[in-house]
Amino acid sequence: MIDTAIKNGTSLLSLMKGTEIQQFIDLGRSSGLQVALAGALKINDCIILKKMSPDIIGVRSAVCENFDRNKGNIEGKLVENLKMCLLS
Repeated sequence: MIDTAIKNGTSLLSLMKGTEIQQFIDLGRSSGLQVALAGALKINDCIILKKMSPDIIGVRSAVCENFDRNKGNIEGKLVENLKMCLLS
C-alpha cells in the first residue's frame, strides 16, 4: 500500500508521478501481492488511478463533507457519485 504519511491534504498524485505509481503496482503484482493506493484522493484522482488497475483504492476525504476526513460526515451522495464514476 502507498498512502500519504502526513495528512495535510496533499494527494498521492501530487507527490508521485503516474509512472512511479504504475511501477509500484507492477512490482507488487509481479511479487504476487495485492496493491492498494490512498492519500487525500479526490474523485478525479480515483478515476486516474482506476486506469492503472490497483486492487484497492482507499478513500475517506473524497466521500466526506467538505473533504474533511476528521470532522466531516460521510455523505451518501458523494459515495454514490464516486461509485458511478468508477463503474463507468
